[in-house]
Amino acid sequence: MESTRAAAAPILSDALSKTLIDSFFTPLVVCITTLGILGNVINIMVFRKRTPMDVMTTCFIALAVSDLLYFCFYVPDFISEAFIKNGVRILYKVDIRSLVLFTMFYQKSLFNKISITITAFMAFERSLCVVRPFLVKKLFTRSRVVAILTAIYLILIALFTPSMLSVEAVWKYPGNRTEPVLMFQRTPLRAVADRIRSLMTGFSLIVGTQVIITISAGLMISGLRRHQQFRQTASSSTRRPGKPDRTRHKLTLLTLKASLGKKTSRSSHQSISENAENETEPSCADEQSERKPSENVTLPHTTSEDATSATKSIGHNSSSETINPTETASSKELRLIKTVLVLAVIHVVLTFPSLIFFVAQNLLPELRPMKRYNNMFYIGGGIITMSNALNGMLNTLVYLTLNEKYKMQFYKLFCYGKFNK
Repeated sequence: MESTRAAAAPILSDALSKTLIDSFFTPLVVCITTLGILGNVINIMVFRKRTPMDVMTTCFIALAVSDLLYFCFYVPDFISEAFIKNGVRILYKVDIRSLVLFTMFYQKSLFNKISITITAFMAFERSLCVVRPFLVKKLFTRSRVVAILTAIYLILIALFTPSMLSVEAVWKYPGNRTEPVLMFQRTPLRAVADRIRSLMTGFSLIVGTQVIITISAGLMISGLRRHQQFRQTASSSTRRPGKPDRTRHKLTLLTLKASLGKKTSRSSHQSISENAENETEPSCADEQSERKPSENVTLPHTTSEDATSATKSIGHNSSSETINPTETASSKELRLIKTVLVLAVIHVVLTFPSLIFFVAQNLLPELRPMKRYNNMFYIGGGIITMSNALNGMLNTLVYLTLNEKYKMQFYKLFCYGKFNK
């Protein structure tokens, strides 16, 4: 008999689970939700100011909008919980709890699924940019990406709409009340709508997006490693350790020869070639000659045309060293890949509790509402809520850390004095 009672006992007591939810999960989720609303409003403002509006900026705006709406639909839930804790369940003849539960329950899940799908699309696009960069520029134009993001919103809204509309309002007499109260409840169509919705947007969508994001993250990591190895190989092949660039020092020594003009052309040319082979570091005179490559200098025993051609070649060499459009474009793509990679890793880590909880519910049916482990169901729901809120809130920190254009635009909008300094 006692073994049966021990088996039927819950994992945590109701008092302990209620204390965890009220004292830990609820305040933490409220703080994260507040920061998430503020951060995603800032994200939308910053990305809207960026010009030109490229493909990834459009994706970042769509992700910020879905995260913002996800957080906004948590606010009525917090307000209703505050009323209920203060003993106010009926407000203006309306049951607050049933209103929030049956009219604003699916909106949070809807925009969470939209954020998951947009993150998977961004990871797929960046991984394809690593594998086939020229194909991506032709395939994913801005108009096509806008069409894809709009389709993601419309398809998921269409899948959630039957469940959101399967609600009816009835007048009831709850408890000992003598006046009727307007309460919301499910309709018989709700079960069919929920079954179709869960089949399309439940475990299958979460697992599918997780697989896409994981594979895309692996491709992005391998692409970043190949780029790093290529840069190391290129730097080691172009400049050997202990030997400076011969072309650069020959030009600077030629300018030094022209400015001094003390030796003959043959002897000075021989000494310059010897110094170019044996010298390991440029002298101060070389640095001064590099700072002023455009001065008009006439060489002894040479014509003015040779001097002007030499100075033009020096100026062209210095300009080609300072500005390289190919390196600028590749560094921009690398920063975007790193940003999306970090977002993908955060998403995979914070979505993992949802997968574990879903599998645990299927393996252990008593881990459901109104079952033996009812309190554990609410604790698991609190962990999932906190992880989803963190997933939507950390985007702002990632942008400020890895996206230089975002940081500059952020300083222009909110730190104008610091930006001017």
